[in-house]
Amino acid sequence: MKQRRLAFAAILSFPLAALAAQDGEQWEITMNVPGMPSGMGGMTQQVCQDKDPKKQVVPGQQSEECKITDQKQSGNKTSITLNCPQGRMYLENTYNAARTEYKGTMRMTSPQGETTMNMSARKVGACDATAERKKREAQVASIERQSAQAQDMMRQQREMQIGQCAEAVETMDYGKLGMYGQCKQHPEYCQTMGSDPGNKQVMTACAARQAEYCKRYRTEAGFLKAKADAKAAEACGLSVDQVKAELCPGAAKREALAFLGRYCLAEAKPLAEKHCAGRDFTALRAGKGTRDKYDDFCMAYLSSASLAQAPRPDAPSTPTANPADAVTDGVTQGINKLRGLFGR
Repeated sequence: MKQRRLAFAAILSFPLAALAAQDGEQWEITMNVPGMPSGMGGMTQQVCQDKDPKKQVVPGQQSEECKITDQKQSGNKTSITLNCPQGRMYLENTYNAARTEYKGTMRMTSPQGETTMNMSARKVGACDATAERKKREAQVASIERQSAQAQDMMRQQREMQIGQCAEAVETMDYGKLGMYGQCKQHPEYCQTMGSDPGNKQVMTACAARQAEYCKRYRTEAGFLKAKADAKAAEACGLSVDQVKAELCPGAAKREALAFLGRYCLAEAKPLAEKHCAGRDFTALRAGKGTRDKYDDFCMAYLSSASLAQAPRPDAPSTPTANPADAVTDGVTQGINKLRGLFGR
């Protein structure tokens, strides 16, 4: 008997559950924005709405964030006012007598202006509004998770860029300043980037690093570390020759050998004539023989002077049968010319 009662209860509960699942109304809604160009007229979609207007899923509405502040019904006309994070929304629908069709407007006011959307709808059947609401809540939760992940990724990228800008000064690698190192050449681009609060934070940090970089570029240590990068000099509003003219006289007075040998040929020449003549450069290159503090200076001077005496890329050249022989001949000639400077 008990089993029969349970079976009877289950049979009775089945249609009740089925009815409960169809607690909403399926509407086909067409939306139009006045003033849109021809061919970009209506957008039609099917929406499952709760029979209770306060729980209705309104197309395009972030209903979890919007709060109903006013609701009125007069005959076949309903109106709802919602306060949303992006502004205030007014909904007004007028139904036919059977409440199977309606025409309405959705007006949104915000600091950016006012937008109006016209709607026409017809009821096409029943639906499970509860399931639809749960589905929508799951979608909102998923979007929120994705948004949080995207924001976290952007935060990490900004922190990485700020770190790279700091590293640019330490390594004197101007490329690590990225696009923020080009603001003098492209101020309009940096202006656009700076309109975003997150990017503005990066711009402020990297602008300070760029100023520090350019200041260090005008020192012997910074210029050496930057390897006389011409593009970096241009980005700083300088030129390589200008910085050399500023630094070479002082380097000569202090005998800053590393700097003189690489970038100050005129100032380094007296020292080179005194300390580099007669040195066996082949042995130096091989790391053989007795070494002293002028070894690096002489090797750097040899390389810089050789490059200075090399023919320009656009100068006419005599074809050589073997390219490897041409390289060897060029190096030999450069060394011989330098030895000629020293009277050897």
